[in-house]
Amino acid sequence: MAAIVQVEAAALPAMRLVHRAMLAVPPCLQNPAAAALLNQSNLPPSSPAIDQAAEPNPNASPIAADSISLTVCSWNVLAQCLIRRDMFSAETPKDALRWKPRASLLMSRVSTLNPDLLCLQEVDRVDELWDSELTIRGYQHLHRHKDAGRHGCLIAWRAATWDLVRSHKIVFDASPLTHPTAIHPKTGNIAIMVELKHRQSQKSIVVTNHHLYWVPRGSYLRLRQLYVLMDALAKFNDQDLPVITCGDFNGQPQRPEYCVLTKRALTPSQIEDLLDIPNKDEDVRQPKKSRSPTPTNNLAPIDSAALASPSESGATSADSALAPTPSLAATAANPPRTLSPDTELVAPETMVDLPPLDLVAKFDAFPRCYSAYANYRDIDPDVHAQRNDDFHEPAWTNVADTFRGCLDYILMIDPTASAATDSAAFPFRVHEILALPSDDEVGVAGLPNLVHASDHVAIMAKIEIVTPRTAHRDAVASDSSTSAGNQQEDEATG
Repeated sequence: MAAIVQVEAAALPAMRLVHRAMLAVPPCLQNPAAAALLNQSNLPPSSPAIDQAAEPNPNASPIAADSISLTVCSWNVLAQCLIRRDMFSAETPKDALRWKPRASLLMSRVSTLNPDLLCLQEVDRVDELWDSELTIRGYQHLHRHKDAGRHGCLIAWRAATWDLVRSHKIVFDASPLTHPTAIHPKTGNIAIMVELKHRQSQKSIVVTNHHLYWVPRGSYLRLRQLYVLMDALAKFNDQDLPVITCGDFNGQPQRPEYCVLTKRALTPSQIEDLLDIPNKDEDVRQPKKSRSPTPTNNLAPIDSAALASPSESGATSADSALAPTPSLAATAANPPRTLSPDTELVAPETMVDLPPLDLVAKFDAFPRCYSAYANYRDIDPDVHAQRNDDFHEPAWTNVADTFRGCLDYILMIDPTASAATDSAAFPFRVHEILALPSDDEVGVAGLPNLVHASDHVAIMAKIEIVTPRTAHRDAVASDSSTSAGNQQEDEATG
């Protein structure tokens, strides 16, 4: 399109306030791998918000001269082809759902955030909007449609800073593990990955972007997709480059797929989620874009090997995987009373190709993933402190009138690291993260509205990719600090 519709002047101050507030990450949390070792109850006071347009924060940690600094944004922009009036609250303004006002808001937000790398999901009308508007803003980009779909995923990077080396598209339905059959649903989900070379340093990174299966009960299916992604990534990244993985995971932190990626022990409730797969006699239908909140369960973790052994009744875990749960039976007996024209049929039959616990075990071959927002609750406690679990991700990134949950993540991966250990030599440092709006700012009707163009909010992090020398220096400093602390403790107790 020649020109996008101009945003109402009155909306711009609110948009800039929402989009530009960056939170400084305390130094002890900037290395995600080292921060994972900290006792979360002993974190330092939160750092103040800083504005990207203001003077640099004098207390911010400096970026090493031999490191690469970049801002990475991930955002599900809500495909226009998926919007119908009956999917949203009656209080949602009509202009919040119309394409021209939304297109204006979308591009205004991209301009305001101004990231170095941009990963978008549910992107449609690429020829009409994104191709020209991203080029005008100095980006090159790679876009791939969902398999036989009208929307897809897009990765954009600053043309003056990065060069595309190679790319790869994953069609999850084409994988031997996740292909649709008579017993498995066709998801249409995809992922794309690129190798980008930094022009100044001539160092490369790998960036991936994906959109996973949306059905709330689909933890097992999403975990299969993530295995396909991680396996393809290991093959694509044969040089063991640092990896940034973005996307709409369609799963909250308390879901098993998040815990498997971040190497947390699974609880009994999470294993039940993986075993919660529709039985072959069920006919379960769910309207798209409709979700039910995922309950939080803080049961103590259990040894997954214990579930693999026969139970007292003599049933094995494989038997359990094939048996319908009472909740599934209730759902099948009481399907939703109204079905939209775009209703999707969820797999009516399921026989597990790879038992859930066997699938979990296969992730041992992959390194741990670290989230840029893993400590958001500690950094911005006044806004997103309402989580009642031991996860510190935002309370939500997707906001509807009937659902609010954290579904979007920016993950960092060191392919050279052991799958089971943390390392002070981790090659990423997170210096700032984008502050998210409060419940009051999004209102009871949820999103989109006249300020937010999508039902998801954008997340963004300022990340430093350190050189091995810098990482080693930080590791030595960390070890020295730990030794000094131990010495002081010994002296205090001596």
